[in-house]
Amino acid sequence: MRVGTLLALLLCLAVTLALRAPGIAMPLERDEGEYAYVAQRWLAGEPPYASAFYQKPPGIAAVYALAFAIRGETVSAPREAAVVAAMATLLAVFFVVRRLASEPSALAASALWAVLCADPAFTGNAANTELFMLLPLTASLLAALWTRDGRGVIWSLIAGALGGVALLFKQPAAPNVALAALVAIAGSAPGSRLRRAVAFGAGVSSVIAPVVLYFERAGALHAMWDGVFGYNLAYASTLSLADYPVAIALSFPKSLRPFGAIYALAAIGAVAAVRRTIRGGDARRDGWVLLAWLVASVLGLGAGGYFREHYYLQAAPSVAALAGVGVAEVLAPAFSTRRRGAVAAVVVVLVIAVGVAASSSYYLAPSPEARSRLVYLDNPFAESAAVARLVADRTRAGEPVFVFGSEPQILFLSKRRSASRYVYVYPLMLPTGEAQRRQREALAEVEREQPAVIVTVTAGTSFLRSARTPYDLFLGLREMLRREYRLVARVPADARDRLDAVSPGEAERAWAADPGLGRPEVWGTLAVWERGRAGDEAIGR
Repeated sequence: MRVGTLLALLLCLAVTLALRAPGIAMPLERDEGEYAYVAQRWLAGEPPYASAFYQKPPGIAAVYALAFAIRGETVSAPREAAVVAAMATLLAVFFVVRRLASEPSALAASALWAVLCADPAFTGNAANTELFMLLPLTASLLAALWTRDGRGVIWSLIAGALGGVALLFKQPAAPNVALAALVAIAGSAPGSRLRRAVAFGAGVSSVIAPVVLYFERAGALHAMWDGVFGYNLAYASTLSLADYPVAIALSFPKSLRPFGAIYALAAIGAVAAVRRTIRGGDARRDGWVLLAWLVASVLGLGAGGYFREHYYLQAAPSVAALAGVGVAEVLAPAFSTRRRGAVAAVVVVLVIAVGVAASSSYYLAPSPEARSRLVYLDNPFAESAAVARLVADRTRAGEPVFVFGSEPQILFLSKRRSASRYVYVYPLMLPTGEAQRRQREALAEVEREQPAVIVTVTAGTSFLRSARTPYDLFLGLREMLRREYRLVARVPADARDRLDAVSPGEAERAWAADPGLGRPEVWGTLAVWERGRAGDEAIGR
């Protein structure tokens, strides 16, 4: 590798660090809170799925647990791991694009990946599954490409193993893993194809099989199947294919801000890739891989039809790759054939500068909490730390706590175990009979555990309930609060940066203004209830 290329790569890595650094100290969002809580309990001896409902494969919890083991159970530990993953993925993107196109294209793609992976429009500040999944996924494609250099069976085995690791982070990695398998197998002699296919499958199995065996021995395999497959199939079935265009129309425009120019460059690069497929030979093969990379990524991010903002991150490496080709092989030569490298660098710098400037309110926010509110709006993430401190102060280690909502970061931050294995209520909100069964199960667990503290949430995004959502848990929990709990603290909706610790009388009067769980403008977005006072007057009935 030339010195100039090495320096350019180091600069791209520095950009990655600089753009991700502002997100390291931000309050945990709910997905991160889920992974953090599951990892925390795992380190305490409770494997995922056994005591906490969890719909992701175990890879992300393993990363969080490793980060906590190395850096301590802090908010910043998984975010620091995310920086490392983003940097390593950048290197994988560079080598893949250099193999499929050219070194200038690879450098441009690396720089563009650096900004896409940290883009607040993707909630790129978070340590989410997609970011960690992309490292083994991109490395798997790279290993598959290296099968062309000989020792195809060995590299197929490695590519399969890396694909297996990616599948342990998120099920929608499957289309990209299938692409890596196709790349590893294609272009070889018929007999060699079979050997490579077997090697790739063996690589995947070598990763997946021990994990399945571990959870079977831990007695959590059935719960793992229920969360990872049973719930997710029910979740995906709530939308029909006819709903997909609406979901895309509502979510995709958000991903264009503030780096929409990158998508325009990717479109130009896609045209160049099509031209490669027409030329024949290696260029044709490389062209279809670039295009198939994008197609596989889009299929993965669209699985289920919900198109959440962070799902789009799955396509970021392939978009960056095509954009890099568009800059270095189409746009730059159109301006200058002799100084195309300099022109490409100027274009990339301008794209990055304009995008970062458009996101200046995020990068220049006065505090991590203010930055969180810019990204997550009215979700009560910035307030969760104060609530968690109060919960920890009013309970003893080992006492159960229940959070009625989808804010498991409170459990993690307070270091208290959940009274129900449903540490977030989304699985209980689906408009299905299965949701009703899960609600009754959660209510029975809470009634049996008699939590010392219950935290109630009124943010609608913490429930996502529909008109057909069952209400068994809502009604049962409200009755428990009437009989056995008193309100001791609330987060006012008009002053979200403070926690009001109030006397029982003040709490009762606040609750009496609207004795329900649905009007945060009256009394707050989060409330803490303490067990130990019976009687309907405890909530100002």
